[in-house]
Amino acid sequence: MSLRLEMLGAARAGRGALTDAADAVAAFARSRVGPGGGFRGRSDAEDLYYTVFGMGVLLALGAELPERLGDYLRGFGGGEDLDFVHVTCLARCWANLPSPPAPEAAGVLRERIRRHLAPDGGFGPRPNPRQSTAYACFLGVGACEDLDVDLPDPRRLVACLERFRTPDGGYADTPGQATGITPITAGMVVLRRHLSLPAEEGLDEWILDRLHPAGGFLVTPEAPLPELVSTATALYALAPRLAELEAVRRSCLRFCETVWSESAGGFTGHVLDDTADCEYTWYGLMVLGLLSV
Repeated sequence: MSLRLEMLGAARAGRGALTDAADAVAAFARSRVGPGGGFRGRSDAEDLYYTVFGMGVLLALGAELPERLGDYLRGFGGGEDLDFVHVTCLARCWANLPSPPAPEAAGVLRERIRRHLAPDGGFGPRPNPRQSTAYACFLGVGACEDLDVDLPDPRRLVACLERFRTPDGGYADTPGQATGITPITAGMVVLRRHLSLPAEEGLDEWILDRLHPAGGFLVTPEAPLPELVSTATALYALAPRLAELEAVRRSCLRFCETVWSESAGGFTGHVLDDTADCEYTWYGLMVLGLLSV
């Protein structure tokens, strides 16, 4: 199963936890669709990055996708003018639709992904990179699966990420950082598991150390508040152990309640954030789904 389908499965499991709010969440996601068929971000502009999450929310809830979504995606062609993050977003959006992109556009997209392979066996954020970054590796694996591109050798890919280990035992996106980042470290746990590689000892405990006493996970130990992306990715990494981590489950459920915006029908990033968006709403669904299993 691809990373895309794994995450969609977690978000779908959150639908039951929403109970009567599911219709409100679907209505919120639909309200973020612009006239061109794409989803808006935190402004009125349609944004391919947020379109990934808006589509994910509606798919997780079993709701219909916007009629003009295909037209919006075709406007990007094969992603010739997009950076790596948005190329992978375009690949994911097409993978979520029943009809594929035009063969010529699909071929360009596949070539764009291949151009980001680094000599060290991973992926970099720029074409023809000298070395990988952790985030680009995670995105690159997902894009290869979405586009049916052959994956790099898994052991070589994961071995290249050892440069990003931090003195505290976690992972950062680039070498030489003093402190690990929760979503990056969680992503490395998920990537190893997804590629059927042995788990690294100590990373679960590293992630658990980032649990805030009030619930939710911190992006770094110095962060003043827990936030939703770190919480969702941490729980995703810890998924095989969540059944035995009842205290973690309860505290994260409390945190999820603090970032739910009933007036908007979506989720915000942290307790001081007053703007719900499709990205945070997707991660909110993931949290609810992971906690409901």
